Formats: sequence, C-alpha cells, structure tokens
Amino acid sequence: MEAIRAGIKKCNQPETAEGLFYNSYDLVDHFMRDSNAKMTAYMNDMANKEDIDGNRLLLEGLKYRLKLVIPYADTWEQ
Repeated sequence: MEAIRAGIKKCNQPETAEGLFYNSYDLVDHFMRDSNAKMTAYMNDMANKEDIDGNRLLLEGLKYRLKLVIPYADTWEQ
C-alpha cells in the first residue's frame, strides 16, 4: 500500500483516493489485465494485417508484453 500512497501523493490526488484500492494487489491486477488486453489487441491487429506464422505471432506478442513490464521491473520487489 506504500506504493499506492506514494503514487497518490506524487499525482497530487486527495488521500481519499487510497480508498479506491481494497489492497495493494488491486493495482497489480489492474496492470496485468490492462497489459494482457493491450497484448491481445496487438496480436489481433498483427494477425489481421499480415499472414503471420503462429510461432512468430506468439513471439511478437510476448515481446510486446515484456515491453509493457520493463519500465517497472526495477521498482517491483518480485
């Protein structure tokens, strides 16, 4: 919850915004669901634009997904 509090403070939001999150996992869950949705849209777009091999599509999708995580890798404890 410390990270959530720090983010709220950094964004100049009222302390009551902390109540939007039941626990710290809510924020992680949101990030994961959002990232997975973006990856799915990216892969669907790739598949519709070009004739792409399934293995290459999977590899490109995973690369895209990792690019969404990399900016946060240094700040995540796991």
